[in-house]
Amino acid sequence: MWGLFWALLLLLRLELPLGASPEEQCHQNTIGGIEGKDIALHPNVSGSPAEITWMKDRNIVATSIDGFPTKNNLELIVNNGSLILHNLSLKDVGCYKAEIEVKDEVTETFFGLKVLDHQIGGRSRIQILLAVIIVALVVIGSYIYLIKATAQNEGGICPNAKYDPMPSPEGGNISDNQPDVNLDSAENLEGSREESSPPES
Repeated sequence: MWGLFWALLLLLRLELPLGASPEEQCHQNTIGGIEGKDIALHPNVSGSPAEITWMKDRNIVATSIDGFPTKNNLELIVNNGSLILHNLSLKDVGCYKAEIEVKDEVTETFFGLKVLDHQIGGRSRIQILLAVIIVALVVIGSYIYLIKATAQNEGGICPNAKYDPMPSPEGGNISDNQPDVNLDSAENLEGSREESSPPES
């Protein structure tokens, strides 16, 4: 009975995957490079590696045993196990796996490499530059507007401002309710008063 139990347990262990698959681990640790540029993949290593093996899509591309990568644009750093890819191209896209042996312990590190077109990277830099210029212009314009507004407030009423007469309670303006004075009539009235007054004795 116990033999059957252990046999079933062994079958379940073989059928059920332990941990994430290499593809899932590559997806979780995705890095991007620009076409035509270089990029370095740094594995998690503590100590001096005794043996290094790099694989791309489950194919060996560089090892420390023979000392030479299988591709011309690859450079293996034996001291820390890093893999440098020169002059990136779309052919370099894939799932990279580093197997580093340090003190009889093997450490695995996964990288999902994506390569962006160099024109996309250039447009991104141009867009960032344009955004910075627009923000700077907005800030400068706001600063100039505040300076002008402050100067007008300190200078008082603008000399070109139009005078708005105070409205009267009956409606209209106070200046409209003032009686019109005829200067000629006032002079004639003053003259008639002088003629009618009796002479002084």
